[in-house]
Amino acid sequence: MYLKSLKRLRHRTGFRLTVWYAGLYLLYTLVLGGLTYVLLASSLQQRDHQHIAMELHEMVESYARSGVAGVQHGVDSYGQPSYYFVRLTGADRATLVLALPAYWVPSALQALDPGRVPATVVWDDIATPDDGNRLEVASLRLADGVVLQVGAMTQVRADVLKRFRASFALVLLPMLALGAAGVAVLAVRTMRPLQSLIRTVQSIAAGALETRVATRQTASEWDELGRLFNTMLDQIAVLIQGMHDALDNVAHELRTPVARLRASAEVA
Repeated sequence: MYLKSLKRLRHRTGFRLTVWYAGLYLLYTLVLGGLTYVLLASSLQQRDHQHIAMELHEMVESYARSGVAGVQHGVDSYGQPSYYFVRLTGADRATLVLALPAYWVPSALQALDPGRVPATVVWDDIATPDDGNRLEVASLRLADGVVLQVGAMTQVRADVLKRFRASFALVLLPMLALGAAGVAVLAVRTMRPLQSLIRTVQSIAAGALETRVATRQTASEWDELGRLFNTMLDQIAVLIQGMHDALDNVAHELRTPVARLRASAEVA
């Protein structure tokens, strides 16, 4: 019984409109959320790159003024553990200065070949030892062949994006429920004139020829269809009334000759 009801409901125009509009609303919400997520991630990454690039520029200036000691002084000002990752590698691949963020050990870093680092800033990602986070690193080879690297953890950005995903997931279900409810109400209001037309046709089929479709004074297609249908019913009613009048006239005209024939037959 319930299966048959579901099958009938599936073929209802209002139900199909609700499903289609709800699906489009869900797709629109997901696309909007995805674009917002991408833009947020890109904005946060751009902000982090700006901070790292500024810190790299300051380290380059410190190295130009005081050499290795200038870079080391900048690293010491970070405190422990350091927020930034800083590594100064000599032309002979020797590590001159090294500052690691929390949970990092020097053995987790790969050896750096200064000859492969260009004289322009290049960006790279370095995985953390526990694979729970990453470092975004800007590398630059200086004029004397040493390579200066400055990077920062992506943990803060990852936490912000994680909270955004969780918030979006929590908001998505209520938004979908409200959207489906709104679409259902819209579908019911849209199909109401058609249901009125169906009821009118059923009443006329049952014999109530005077029934008319309820319409409003609007320019909607449904009201226009209702008015045209009422006009057609009025014309049919006029034709039926004309047929009745014609039959009555014919019956009246035939009544006298038939009466005469009956009288003649009775006399005979």
